[in-house]
Amino acid sequence: MLKVGFIFLLLFLFSCSQGNRTSSNTPTFFYVGSNKIEDNIDILEQPVKIDEQLILYSNSQQAHSNSLYMALASKNFHANQYSISKLTDYNFSGTLLIFLLTDPNDADIDIFNLFLENNLSRVSILIADSSASRLFFRKIANPFIISDSLVSKVGVNEVKITNGLNLIGLPIVLVKAATATRFSEMLSASLQNPSDYVISLDDSTLLSICNNVIKVYGKGQMFMVKHPEASTKVDNGLFGGENLQISVYLPGDSVIIK
Repeated sequence: MLKVGFIFLLLFLFSCSQGNRTSSNTPTFFYVGSNKIEDNIDILEQPVKIDEQLILYSNSQQAHSNSLYMALASKNFHANQYSISKLTDYNFSGTLLIFLLTDPNDADIDIFNLFLENNLSRVSILIADSSASRLFFRKIANPFIISDSLVSKVGVNEVKITNGLNLIGLPIVLVKAATATRFSEMLSASLQNPSDYVISLDDSTLLSICNNVIKVYGKGQMFMVKHPEASTKVDNGLFGGENLQISVYLPGDSVIIK
């Protein structure tokens, strides 16, 4: 019975990755909540054939790339390092596992996005640090004013929401706020975006995305707020609403985004 269950699990994981590549030509995405990809290499237990591992970095992230390269080598991965700015000169064959290290540089994001569009069917797994989050998600919410105060309002001017490139194609708003003000920022974002799933990650947490299923990894929590009634009041710059749904996910938990 255990053997049958194990075989079923392998078939499920394989169909998930293959379903992505054959139906929508999208890889299995991993978003790393912190910038320490090298601390989370153990997530790569994936039943997908990979011909090449590639570390892509922006110029400001070369030291981080070197650190990741050494960490991968210690676990018998043989990755190549390549600057995003020189990506147009890169030639490869077969399927790729890509580690993406980039800060918010529009030129780097544009080069990588074009590369991914042209080679999407070859990329099986894409792992990115948190600074590349706008490449993945539909919207990014940042606090307007960074404050050390433990109290923050749930109001109109509490978060600044910008559009991401939405590479994963899911209605997700990522909140990038300090831990102390996380929940007020998430509530403000949710009341402004009731049709979206608003999430926030601990620094030690990462998640995988396969089709519309999110699974949590790491050592921390993923928080999610949804506003299904979509009834929001505004009074003197403050938001009001009822029956918001708040969920907290631990490593190993999964959730379906509809």
